[in-house]
Amino acid sequence: SDGNNTRDYSGHITSGTTENAAVWNATGGYDGKGAYEFNYSYISGTGLPDTAGNDSLTVTAWVRPTGLRSSQSFIFTKGGLGVCTSYALGIQNNGLMYVRTGTSTSSTIGSIGLALNSWNHVAYNFNDSGTYGYVNGTFVGTVPNEIANCTDSTFGIANAYSDQEY
Repeated sequence: SDGNNTRDYSGHITSGTTENAAVWNATGGYDGKGAYEFNYSYISGTGLPDTAGNDSLTVTAWVRPTGLRSSQSFIFTKGGLGVCTSYALGIQNNGLMYVRTGTSTSSTIGSIGLALNSWNHVAYNFNDSGTYGYVNGTFVGTVPNEIANCTDSTFGIANAYSDQEY
C-alpha cells in the first residue's frame, strides 16, 4: 500500500485505490504479513480483462469476518453492480458464501459457514459447467452460472458496508 493506492504484485497491473479509509495492517493477516481492514470501506480499481460466458477463472481470498450484517457483504466483484456484473463473491447474513454471476440473483453455495473472528480461506472456480466453492479446503457445493460477457473492467474488494479483514 502507498497512501491510498494498492499495488498488484502479480505483474498484471491491476492496482487499486482505497476508498473510505481502508487501512493496511502490516502485521495482520493469516500469516502475519499484512491485511487490509475494511471498516465500512473498500478497494476499487480497473484493468481486469473482459469475461465471456465460457471463461474459466478462480477467485481466492483469506477473509476474517468479525460479524454478520443484516444483508449480504461482497468480498470481490468484477463489473459494476446493477450495470454489468460478470461475477461476485460474498458472505450472506447467515455466514454462508454466495456467488452472483451475470444478471442472475445471488446463489448460496453449500451449507458450511465461515467462522467468525477467524481466518478462512475461500476459493471459487467459475467455468462453463458451474461455480464450485471451497471453504478452508473443503468442497462446499456447486451452482450453475452464466458469467456475463462484460466489458466493464472495474473491480471491488470488500464494500462500503462491511467491517471485515481481507
